[in-house]
Amino acid sequence: MRLSASHLGRRLAAIGISAALLLPVIGVAPVAGCTEGCTPGYWKNHTDMWPAPYTTGMSVYAAGFRFPGASGITMLEALQGGGGPGLPGARLILIRAAVAALLNAEALDAMMPGTVVYNANEHFASLDRATMIAQAEAFDEINNLYCPLN
Repeated sequence: MRLSASHLGRRLAAIGISAALLLPVIGVAPVAGCTEGCTPGYWKNHTDMWPAPYTTGMSVYAAGFRFPGASGITMLEALQGGGGPGLPGARLILIRAAVAALLNAEALDAMMPGTVVYNANEHFASLDRATMIAQAEAFDEINNLYCPLN
């Protein structure tokens, strides 16, 4: 049975083990100390709140993300969702979560923007669907925290 990063974190917490200590060992990079984050849906629907230098028409490649097809996807398109089977679907799931995490990093000082880009790119480079989905789930943990911009 494969556990999601969030499910694994809850199960570990139930027995008194911090997921922040274990997740890097299994290849998922959590961000310690984050208490705020807004969802991809928030950022998609509140483009006026986007922090500079990011714009809706900016490609995810220009924002630093590196995977096949990145130059053809805008930041807003990435937030509009998608997914599906195989590596292409995993890339879309990860880029959606990563773009929201990047906007959170810049707008809320939730984490370092470079850390978001680095973690996403490392997981894109794995060419492993499960690895990409695990990182997307780790970003979603942050993206679904308290959003102070609401």
